[in-house]
Amino acid sequence: MSVELTVRHTESNEKVQAFAREKAEMLIQEFPHIEHVKVVLDKDGPLYLAIFNVQGGQATTVESDARGEEFVSAITSAAEKAYTQLRKHAQKRQEVRS
Repeated sequence: MSVELTVRHTESNEKVQAFAREKAEMLIQEFPHIEHVKVVLDKDGPLYLAIFNVQGGQATTVESDARGEEFVSAITSAAEKAYTQLRKHAQKRQEVRS
């Protein structure tokens, strides 16, 4: 279980990077089948962009992105979207097993 962080087209401080890693690790703790989380922080015009790419076992791949006026809001929104998608996928797996 690893977290990879990439920053493109802008500079980010250590607090923002630590916040992004914290959100990625929260996903790993909540969903133990996750193998790898890649977080990309980017600047898209006047907005900041956060992309979460989550890879898990049983061919689970989830990608979520969000834009915001600050990195923190973009990271939070993207992490929430990834969480929602992973929760939905987990529920579908449980329904199939029942």
